[in-house]
Formats: sequence, C-alpha cells, structure tokens
Amino acid sequence: MPKRKSGPQKRKKMVDTHFAKTPKNERRARASVPIVHDPFSRKKPRGRPPTISASTVIGRADNCRYQLKQAWKQLEGPLLAAQSEDEVKAALESRASAYASSYVPHQVADILALIHDKQFPKDSEARVNFLADSLGGRPNLTFRSSRDVCARERAKQRAKSPYQILRHEYYVECSCGYEGPARDGACRKCGAEINLFQNMVWGTDAWGT
Repeated sequence: MPKRKSGPQKRKKMVDTHFAKTPKNERRARASVPIVHDPFSRKKPRGRPPTISASTVIGRADNCRYQLKQAWKQLEGPLLAAQSEDEVKAALESRASAYASSYVPHQVADILALIHDKQFPKDSEARVNFLADSLGGRPNLTFRSSRDVCARERAKQRAKSPYQILRHEYYVECSCGYEGPARDGACRKCGAEINLFQNMVWGTDAWGT
C-alpha cells in the first residue's frame, strides 16, 4: 500500500506544479523584481525627477531681473546688435561691468541665442523678463522649461494672501481658574505668562501639542 503524503508535502507539490505551468518569461520577470519590505515608502511621481528645484530657478531669475534692469538702458543697444559671443561678452563687460561676472563666460552663448530668438519681445521690460526667466534654470533646463517654471512659481506667489498675521494667541487653562484664549502670551484673568520652558520639559511645544 503506497504511503500517503503529509500536508506540507502536498502543498509543496501543488506549488511546484503551479510554478511549472507558469510561462518561462513570466517566471523570469517575477524573479527579476526585487522584494521591498517597506510599507512606508511613497509612490514615486511620474516623469523625470527634477534636476534643479523650482525655488532655485525663480531665485536665479529674480536676481537676473534685478541686475539686467539696473544696466538695461546702457546695455540694450550694444547687446541687441551683437552677432557673436565675443560681441555679447564685450557688451556685458563694457556696459554692465558690475554684473558681467554673473554671465561671462558661462551664459554668453545662451544670451546670444535668446536675443535672436523668434519669441524675443519688443518691449524693453518684457525683454529683461524674457532673458532673466530663460536663464534662471540654465544649464539644467531648456529656455522654455525655465520660463514655465518661473511662470508657475510667480502664479503661486500671486495666489497667496496679501495679508499677514499680526498677532496669535493660545488657548490656556490657568491655575487661577481661567480657561480661554490668552492675551499677549498670558492669562487674561491673572496675567500669568505662558512658560515655554515648562512646555519643552513636559514634551509639548508652544501650541500645547
């Protein structure tokens, strides 16, 4: 009489049979996928990871705007007449010497390409903004991508409230019996001040959390 197989042996045979029926290419694909035991990992955003932060791009662009506006009256004519990198360099060094080191030599070629771009504006202020926003993300981003980043960041800034919080208070429970909002960081009834050091010792912050 044949010997019966135990439970674990039966389960192992079933798994082996199922694995044998799986197509070979699917088995290879499964084997190549690493097993990551990390329930807290976040899903990666779609698209390429950014090579430069938006805050860096808008910061550079704002700095360029300031510098170019300071020297644009003297710089505009010679710069727009330039037909080579040497002429762009000469215009910057002679008409905007205080800021030339920010653009010479690493952004000379970019400036030459931008002033001959079909989209280069005709208005003086728009020209400054176009140049500055295009250069803000270089060399990590294309001119167009740099301008798009600047436009999004400025839209966020415009959407923010123009008002500021002038005062904020805490809800307190004082030993004098008062419970309610504080006034100037103290109890409204007896004037006892909020002890921030005590909050830190007790493991709470200034908000009582």
